[in-house]
Amino acid sequence: MSARFQAAVAGGGTVGLACALLLNRRCDWDVALVERSAPRDEDGEGPQRALTLSPGAVETLNECGLQPGRPPGREGVPPSTRTRRPRSQDFPAHAFSRMVVWRGEGGPWSGNSITFDAAEMGVQMLGCVAHEAPLRRALWDRAQQCKGIRVYSGASLASVRIEEDCGYLDLDNGKEIGAELLVGADGAQSKLRSALGIEFRSSGYGQTGLVFEADCSEADGDTAWQRFEDDGVLALLPLSESRMSIVWSLPDERAEQLKRLDDEGLEAALNDAGAGVAGELAPATPIASFPLRRSRAEQVCGERYALVGEAARTVHPLAGQGLNLGLGDVEALARVCAGQGDALIGDARVLGRFARERARYGEEMSWGIHAINAAFEGALAPLAALGMSAVDRARPLKRVLAARAMR
Repeated sequence: MSARFQAAVAGGGTVGLACALLLNRRCDWDVALVERSAPRDEDGEGPQRALTLSPGAVETLNECGLQPGRPPGREGVPPSTRTRRPRSQDFPAHAFSRMVVWRGEGGPWSGNSITFDAAEMGVQMLGCVAHEAPLRRALWDRAQQCKGIRVYSGASLASVRIEEDCGYLDLDNGKEIGAELLVGADGAQSKLRSALGIEFRSSGYGQTGLVFEADCSEADGDTAWQRFEDDGVLALLPLSESRMSIVWSLPDERAEQLKRLDDEGLEAALNDAGAGVAGELAPATPIASFPLRRSRAEQVCGERYALVGEAARTVHPLAGQGLNLGLGDVEALARVCAGQGDALIGDARVLGRFARERARYGEEMSWGIHAINAAFEGALAPLAALGMSAVDRARPLKRVLAARAMR
């Protein structure tokens, strides 16, 4: 006999955990969460994935019961004023209030760059940078403590059934979960999406993302940097006043060349690309790499199911919007479900409102990122750099662009 819930979430990453917590808090639903692997404690020596969180994403995490906190000896994140949060369980994060984007030889200058400034936008911060592992651990602990959430750990999804009055998740340990709404939050290789037969269209960029951390000699800890090169995009994201998270998107062959360099060779290549904006950069962790792809699910909802996060789409990391899009999905789904009135849980017509809202924003963001990447690496790159300079002088347009990215 199956256990019954109002909702069941497949996937216990950051997006899935936030989804379970918000559905419980906003809708007062009993929620099941299925995830094979509980978070592991990181030793801090290997490569750790760093996330760029928008103010909108921070607000969503705040409602989940978390407040970005101050890493030891570092600048934290200004407290939220928009949402009254429950008891806090902080995770370390570092706020930044400036972002400089440029293209061309050398560092940024007035003719090849655009600068976003929080004070100019009338906000406290443009975003913050946090490691994924402690954030996921904090969400996991919060879900474990929540009386309305049951976590099924150590088991994987084996099959999915949707019947007239309920959806079912069959686990590989023999357990069965019944829920009126099934949510796929299990990433780009979503088992729930595949089990439902939903097509996932994907195309590669021919690029690889390199991720590692570097110590820096002159950074102020308040500025994020992004440089468009002829053969890739380099992002320097402040983890503290003296350390940056490096996200370097490069053609596959060039990325493989960098991965084979010794420490001195990698340091020289990084400093050449960084153009001295953060002083001398010294790689401090091993490199992690991943192929870059753009993907989209053919449909993100139907009777008794919805897809969120990378189960619904993947985007290029150049704007740092992947997790922010996923948390935006979660917020929208919880809001629509909380306002569904007398409609049945899992009603496709209700879920369609969520899908239409996220399709507009998600496709707009995905195509925008794709277009920027294409423009800066192609024959139009010099014109794109000039356009960047023009946008930098057009403050109203710059505020609109920043506001979209901060949602």
